Amino acid sequence: MHYNVNMSIHRLDGENMTILDSILKSIGLMRIRNLPPPPAPLPPQPLSEAEEEIPLSDEEREEVEQWAGWAAQMGDIVPQRLEVVEFDYEPSVPAADKATGAEEPVAAEDVPAQAEAAADEKSAADSGTRSAARAAQKRVAVSMLKGGVGKTTITCFIATAIQKIWDEEDRGERLLVVDTDPQGSATDFFLRAEDVPAELSLRALLDPQPYAGNPELLIRSTRYAHVDILPAHPSAADVLPAAEGALEDRLARFLDRAAREYRLVLIDTPPSATLALKNALLAADDVLLPIDPSRQCLKTLPHFSATLAEYKHRNPRLRICGVIFSRCDRRQRLDREILAAVTEQLAKSGIPLYEVPRRAAIADCYNRFLGVEGLEAREKEALTVFGDLAWQTLSLRD
Repeated sequence: MHYNVNMSIHRLDGENMTILDSILKSIGLMRIRNLPPPPAPLPPQPLSEAEEEIPLSDEEREEVEQWAGWAAQMGDIVPQRLEVVEFDYEPSVPAADKATGAEEPVAAEDVPAQAEAAADEKSAADSGTRSAARAAQKRVAVSMLKGGVGKTTITCFIATAIQKIWDEEDRGERLLVVDTDPQGSATDFFLRAEDVPAELSLRALLDPQPYAGNPELLIRSTRYAHVDILPAHPSAADVLPAAEGALEDRLARFLDRAAREYRLVLIDTPPSATLALKNALLAADDVLLPIDPSRQCLKTLPHFSATLAEYKHRNPRLRICGVIFSRCDRRQRLDREILAAVTEQLAKSGIPLYEVPRRAAIADCYNRFLGVEGLEAREKEALTVFGDLAWQTLSLRD
């Protein structure tokens, strides 16, 4: 009997052998011959020193030089050398006090005084001067004429990092996220894909008929106590080009009316030169520029630089306050060389450069509607970078 069982075993394939093992085990028997264990996976082979030191090709070297040339020209767009403040900022004085000149805070129920202050704010915007409330507010656009460089992720994570700072310091300050991308990714992140009517979104500002309603009707609170959002809507992309010229400053005027409510405005922008992008660049004081070390990004940068230069003539305050290098793979020599060249040239213009590490945890948190709070236990390096970006954004000076 024992012999016959073994003979049968030799005629079985792997799947049937497993079935037989189960049967034998159930009656208290075991096979004499065991199946051989599966082969162990081969360990990854490290690169040899020769492979690690392979020089860049002529084409790659030319690409690095093009990156360096672009970075060197960035200084022409910055009106003055930026003084980078090391993580200190002063809390803003309540804007209503400054705007009205009152020694005591304006009472919430004092509607006439608030209305008068709003009228003064609009008048100041129309005359090209800046009220105290506007001067206390910083507006930062996260912008680049290319998709996939992390504009929305960076906007959302900076906003949530500032939320964390203000929450820990028990501050009553607020920031506004403006989603100017018709795709509405920032809107989805903060409102969890909540349906937003076109008439209660950025689209209302881009209508040929000037928006005369209460700014608060367009702005929504989020699950973050210090963060509100002006949501996007797909129909914002439908404005006729013929009407664009008269609508390019709508966002700036709207924010002037709402200036006293927010210490900081973060503007997420579309990846193309649309009316929404033009509004963002005319409304912003500073631009955070996300880039990645791809050839597609390199080809796009001259066009974006020209766009910035064009709008700087109409908005003299516009400047580059930082470049964010994302999706850099430091294991690749070309990526390291590009990063080094860009860093060296930007330093000459005083433009800070930040490197966001290439981490799956960042995309995972974003996809689950989590900001920096999702990184605390998983990705300390990325958390530190976004924390630095948050502090530096709060430290921006005129």
